[in-house]
Amino acid sequence: MLGRLIEAIAFASLLGAVAVVLAREYRSQDGTNNNQAHSTWCTAGQPFYYPVAPHYPYGDGYSMRNTSVLDGSPLPSARLVSNTLFGRGAIRKNSRQVSEMHTYWGLFITGDTVKSGIAGGSNGPAVPVAVPTGDPWFDSTSSGDQVLWFSRLGAVPGTGTGPTNPLRFSNQFTPLLDLDSLYHSAPETSGGDHGSASGGAERIPNLRTFQGGYLNLSALYRGPTVTPQQSLWRSVASDRLNNSPPMGLFTTVFMREHNRLAAQLAAANLDWSDETVFQEARRLVIAIYQKISSREYLAPIIGTPLPPYRGYNASVDPTVSQLFAFAFRYAHPEVNDVLARLDVHQNEVASGGNLPLRTCLYRLQSVLNAGNGIEPGLEAMTYGLAYTQQVRAPTPLSSSGVVLFGFAEVLCL
Repeated sequence: MLGRLIEAIAFASLLGAVAVVLAREYRSQDGTNNNQAHSTWCTAGQPFYYPVAPHYPYGDGYSMRNTSVLDGSPLPSARLVSNTLFGRGAIRKNSRQVSEMHTYWGLFITGDTVKSGIAGGSNGPAVPVAVPTGDPWFDSTSSGDQVLWFSRLGAVPGTGTGPTNPLRFSNQFTPLLDLDSLYHSAPETSGGDHGSASGGAERIPNLRTFQGGYLNLSALYRGPTVTPQQSLWRSVASDRLNNSPPMGLFTTVFMREHNRLAAQLAAANLDWSDETVFQEARRLVIAIYQKISSREYLAPIIGTPLPPYRGYNASVDPTVSQLFAFAFRYAHPEVNDVLARLDVHQNEVASGGNLPLRTCLYRLQSVLNAGNGIEPGLEAMTYGLAYTQQVRAPTPLSSSGVVLFGFAEVLCL
């Protein structure tokens, strides 16, 4: 199934040009100089875009948590907002008639374009989110004193001192659709220690094999001795890879596609170096990802395909805004509380069956154990995403354990 999925997304127009590749300039990993007119635009580590004053999203205009625009009082609990908006009634299917593959693709895009925080830095002060009294998931005894512990992001040093210098936060990834989550966003580090620029404690020592332009797929998996409590996949460039099983699925597909293209490119161009093969395969994989994202993912959301591409416009600054960075988590309410694991006939697989999503988060090994290994597990998950219709609202009170975070992140700034 994975092989057929890869074949489906590899476009003939791209593959037909593998023998003759004219372009010899490649996008930098950290976004530097990708825009020749504005060399720092789109680079990793730049602050998020903020609106012009006096519209900074802070209670005092520059640093305090946001408050009511009516009377300056504190905003309601993020958990209360989440329960109120998404905790009513049974699950409903989305009228867009798209599959759950669409939902997780949006989350995958988020993991590619947005990573908040300061490289190597620490979080800001704790910002507890009050749990409504009697919340079935977090206050079943109705004590009224339960909280969800969040921390404010680490801000850019020196910001937040006054109305003309509001508190700002950095994006550690580039805002472009360039697969930062796979290829990394720090300069000159794709072959060695990834450092801290992309976050997370553990990194693959060598993302590349430095032979034939290949990615080091064998380093992606920990091996068969991993316990269900451990993450099966090592982090590549993003620590979100282990967040949910579909993130690992997409990353595996793109890594395999990179290596498949690298083999074709190397065979058709015997004089190419490892670096050239790697960069050309990377260029094609990113193009595939961009085409899926712009045509197949975005069209159902906006209701119409994008207009024809009219050429690169160097005057457009695509820096992600702080608001969009969190608003794009709109996909969280679309996450089903069950991870479907199906066969080609849309039947629940006999080994393990469907799994509650809350038991799968950061426990990818448990998903694959239920599928008798990596390949059957990935295949069952692929069919499950493709055959399950996207939901419009989750089951009552966010039993998936996911939806509450979107509002919590917004309100904990």
